[in-house]
Amino acid sequence: MSAADTLMLTIAHQYGSGGSQIARELGSRLQWSVWDKEIVRKIATEYQLAETDVEAKDERVASFIERLVELLGMGGFTTAYSILPPRGLDDAKLLHMTRTIVEDIAQEGGAILVNRGGDHILAKRPRTLHVFITAPLEARVQRVIQMEKLTRAEAERRIAGMDRLRTDYVRTFYHADWRDPASRQQSHVAQLNARLSPLPCTVCEQHVLAATVRPTDTTPLTRPGLYVLRFFDVYDRDVDEIVALSQQAWSTFETATTYRAQALGLFRLYDRSQPRGIMLLCMWYDGFDSWQISRDPAPEAKANFQRRHELTLATRAVATRLIPRIS
Repeated sequence: MSAADTLMLTIAHQYGSGGSQIARELGSRLQWSVWDKEIVRKIATEYQLAETDVEAKDERVASFIERLVELLGMGGFTTAYSILPPRGLDDAKLLHMTRTIVEDIAQEGGAILVNRGGDHILAKRPRTLHVFITAPLEARVQRVIQMEKLTRAEAERRIAGMDRLRTDYVRTFYHADWRDPASRQQSHVAQLNARLSPLPCTVCEQHVLAATVRPTDTTPLTRPGLYVLRFFDVYDRDVDEIVALSQQAWSTFETATTYRAQALGLFRLYDRSQPRGIMLLCMWYDGFDSWQISRDPAPEAKANFQRRHELTLATRAVATRLIPRIS
């Protein structure tokens, strides 16, 4: 498998939203490397090993590293990154070193990149999901108070300062609005809203899936209606036949006049090395009645669905409705 075929994830997040914690947890579950503060440590270490004379600070505009030290304090920077800040590292060199490190990581794949413009550097890399994590301001303030032992006023100043720093960083280096996921150039973008104290939960199972014949693009789902997620337990040897049967059936299933339905996606396991696995079918209906009526489709579709049923070891379905985003 080439580097372009390996999956990757970038996470950009608001300061105090818990994005770094989410990245660590996800990396642990996926057994992927996580590059967050590690990138800064690597840059600082490599730069100090080859440090040369630089212009005096008062002869140029403060660099992003210097602004970060000013915001966090020398002790705060050292505590956060477990290393002294690199002296005299200008923005051009910072951008070059960051890009080089990120591109090296991308060659290996199977990694999560947190902030540092990773979503922009890897905008054209295939098989890469870019996630932007936000949280309500009050939740961010409370998290920073709790995690960094600051007063409320200190936490609010820290959040405002980090937001300005990240906004300026992305605007200067990548000519984009860091706060607006719509300004990103990637085709695979998701936005998550993280809360301060998520309900405790246990992961029962987790899977990495790949699309088959649908979906053909990554346009977010916005249409009101009933969404049914149906999981199939199958033998891997039958996956290709199930895909073909489904695709053929949809040509008549979706043109019925007695109900409204559409197959939005049919997914298989990304890793097909095991003899058994799962598939996921995502269906849209305009309402519960259509879901019920569609169980008796046209004969051509019905025959294919019957054969698909014969190839299925077990199935389970979850129905839900799309919750519109409130601006």
